[in-house]
Amino acid sequence: DDIDDIEGLTARFWAKIDVREGECWPWTASLSGNGYGQIAAVVRGKKTMLAAHRVSYMLAHGEVPDDLQACHRCDNRPCVSPAHLFLGTAKDNMQDMMRKKKKAKSE
Repeated sequence: DDIDDIEGLTARFWAKIDVREGECWPWTASLSGNGYGQIAAVVRGKKTMLAAHRVSYMLAHGEVPDDLQACHRCDNRPCVSPAHLFLGTAKDNMQDMMRKKKKAKSE
């Protein structure tokens, strides 16, 4: 993403996280309708809302390609811990979710 004020976004991002050692890092600000954290940013001159977990991945590891998603290992939508995120396609994300549902049913 071509974020206009990455320093400002970074400062606002870190102010909205409850960092917990070895656990999920809950997003403490605005959530989208489907429960994911979101943060306002100016991208290429236009104000938009970005997924907080995607911003977390970007700050920790670099740009997220447009064709990939920042997927949750923990399946906790408000979590923004970079240790709980991995890059994958939409198909990878769905397969990961289905594997976890199947495992949970068998336990």
